[in-house]
Amino acid sequence: PSGKLIGRDGVTEFVNTNEYGEEWQVQPYEDMLFLETRGPQFAGCRYPDKKAIELARKLRSNTGFDELAKKACQHLDTQDFELCVEDVMTTGDAGIADGY
Repeated sequence: PSGKLIGRDGVTEFVNTNEYGEEWQVQPYEDMLFLETRGPQFAGCRYPDKKAIELARKLRSNTGFDELAKKACQHLDTQDFELCVEDVMTTGDAGIADGY
C-alpha cells in the first residue's frame, strides 16, 4: 500500500526495480508455486533488449499512442504512472494499465 519496494526481510528498501524483482524470485530451496517448472527461474532473469524497447516506443509515439498510454495510466501516482506508460508503450496494450 505504501508503494515502497521492500525486500524479503521486511526492512530493506529497493530503488532499482530489477534488483527488487531478483530479490523476490522463488529460490531452489523454496516450495514450488506451480505444478510445472518453467523459465525464467532463479538462475537469472531475462531482461528485455533496451534497443528494441526504445525502437518500439519511438514508433508508437509517432502515432499518438503516447497520449493513449498517458490517458490509460492517469489514475496512478507519479512513479507508477511512469512505469505504466513505459509498459503500455512497450507492449502496445493499453489494457495493461488496469493491472496497476
